[in-house]
Order: sequence, then C-alpha cells, then structure tokens
Amino acid sequence: MLKKLGLMKKEEGLIFPGEESFPTPRIGYRLHQLTPNSILHISIFITLCECFLETHPNWGLWKHMFYLRRNNSHNTAYNVGGVVICIRPDVDYFDVKFPDSIQG
Repeated sequence: MLKKLGLMKKEEGLIFPGEESFPTPRIGYRLHQLTPNSILHISIFITLCECFLETHPNWGLWKHMFYLRRNNSHNTAYNVGGVVICIRPDVDYFDVKFPDSIQG
C-alpha cells in the first residue's frame, strides 16, 4: 500500500521487527518512532476533529496545521523520533504547554 501511494520506492526498503528483545536496525536503516509531543499533537488533532468539528480527521486540515521537522539530535546512540510534528507558525492553535524534556 505504501508503494501504491508513492510513499515507498521499493518493497525491500521496509523491514518489520523480528524476534529481537530490543531494536537492532541493520546498517543503513534507522528507527522511526514518534516523540511524546508528536503523539500529543496527533491526539489533540483527532479530538479537535471528532469532538469539536464533528467530523473525521481530515488529511487536508492536518497538512494546513502541521509540518514535519527533521530531528537532528546527534548526541544519542539511536535517534528516536526521526521527525517531529510541529505547528505551522501562521496557524492559530491551542495554547498547550508541551514538556521540553521527559527526563526524570
């Protein structure tokens, strides 16, 4: 389906996890998990659409409100969260205080 949508060029580019007890990506592959704040953005957007706008979450509205920024954290062994979901600067959005760090 990803190839059909044009999101993946070749099928061998996607490898699902095996039986390992912790992630061990092959050389040339990376981990792509969402950051906690990105998950919060997704949850707020779904709540906005379903509870306040009384509609299904809409991809067009999502693209109007958010963009992806590459996470350039070089001081970690594995770059968890390859991209970060960000609010576009010209969009009026909820005044939500997101944590700067989840350490501790």
